[in-house]
Amino acid sequence: MKPAFFPWRKLISPEPASALAVGLIVSDVTNPFFAEVIPAIEECLDAAGFTTLLGNASEDCTREARLLKTMRAFPPTGVLICPSFGRDEFGGQPLSLIMDRLPTVAFARPAGGLDYVGVNNVYGAELAVDHLYQIGHRKIAFVGGEPQAIARQERLEGYQRALTRRDLPLELRWMVPSSPNRCGGYRSTACLLEMENPPTAALCFNDLVAFGLVQALQGAGRKPGAEFGVIGFNDVPVVLSSCPLLMTVDTSPRRLCVVIFLLFLWMKFKNLGSPSWTSRQMQASLGRRFPW
Repeated sequence: MKPAFFPWRKLISPEPASALAVGLIVSDVTNPFFAEVIPAIEECLDAAGFTTLLGNASEDCTREARLLKTMRAFPPTGVLICPSFGRDEFGGQPLSLIMDRLPTVAFARPAGGLDYVGVNNVYGAELAVDHLYQIGHRKIAFVGGEPQAIARQERLEGYQRALTRRDLPLELRWMVPSSPNRCGGYRSTACLLEMENPPTAALCFNDLVAFGLVQALQGAGRKPGAEFGVIGFNDVPVVLSSCPLLMTVDTSPRRLCVVIFLLFLWMKFKNLGSPSWTSRQMQASLGRRFPW
């Protein structure tokens, strides 16, 4: 059997110098959230003279490990990563150990030992429930997301806090998990509408789940907004072309990317130390796309 041969490795010395490139590993490139995040990060890096090396883990921890190994062998100046779903349960080494002293920033999902930039999901969910309360809803559901997902746990916490603060009913049957996509939202809606004493509104895990819920409502002859309140989460670009327009929690992906980039630069040029904060959460706001 002939040995494997990688031409580019001939150029690498035993202790290669870091290239002016930054690895960007995302958990699922098909997620519309990354349609805004990837160009924004590339724009920041390009302005500073860095080339972006993009890797897609497809929510697969094994594939993610392979990408990280390749990044370490290159190596780039640093790595920005949204960890794959279930990384902690996968039982692999902490990312902080895998990356050793290579500047690495986790975003959107925290990873043990790494500096992290994300969204204040708890606050965003509270905003959404408060809005639904203010327009008259008293029976509010939470739809979508995998139970083990950190983002779902945080958004569910904000939802529960707001209901408790408003002295609204907290019904476990109104908290419906599903796959975080349009299909999950569509299927969950049937469960909600068939309940005795069903909710009159829902905060959805993300915009894709909300699109599915809206589609199911329309199929059941229910008018979104007038007959059932719906709020999404993330404010992905496709929201602007949705019909009807969707109210959503704006997580400001471009501002998030600027903070990710600034933290990366701080780590790079401060001898890999950390600033006074190692976990930064951006405040969410309500994107008033439609008066629901």
